[in-house]
Amino acid sequence: MLLDIRTSPEDKASSLAVNAKPVGEDGKASVVVEDDKMEGAPAFLTLIDAAGRVVLRAPVIIGGVGHV
Repeated sequence: MLLDIRTSPEDKASSLAVNAKPVGEDGKASVVVEDDKMEGAPAFLTLIDAAGRVVLRAPVIIGGVGHV
């Protein structure tokens, strides 16, 4: 599984992350959004399976609670 952060969960081109990151065996992952102008913007944490399908999406605010 990969973790990404996107403005549109189904659109790979809408990724805001430097790179999608694999989810570790402990269930943890983190991604970096380099564009400071995106702070406070809505986005979706997006979990992607090995076939490239979105299996989970969660709305977030970039730089919001939990420093997403």
